[in-house]
Amino acid sequence: MATKKKHNSKIYDWKCYPRTSWPYTGDINNKKYLKDRAELFAEAGNGWWWYTGTKYLNIHVNAIKKEREKKYGN
Repeated sequence: MATKKKHNSKIYDWKCYPRTSWPYTGDINNKKYLKDRAELFAEAGNGWWWYTGTKYLNIHVNAIKKEREKKYGN
């Protein structure tokens, strides 16, 4: 009869990973949040979050940049 190896769950314990939290104090009243949000939407357009973590994010961002260059001539 084969014996089961004991699994070391400490390796995969989610509690060991560093915690990240909301980097802003407050929400809509925080000037840094509003500035960062405006820059993000200006850079990536609306719907950028659909492509986060995929190869299509760069394609989407480049298409937005090309549209802006045509529209504003920058």
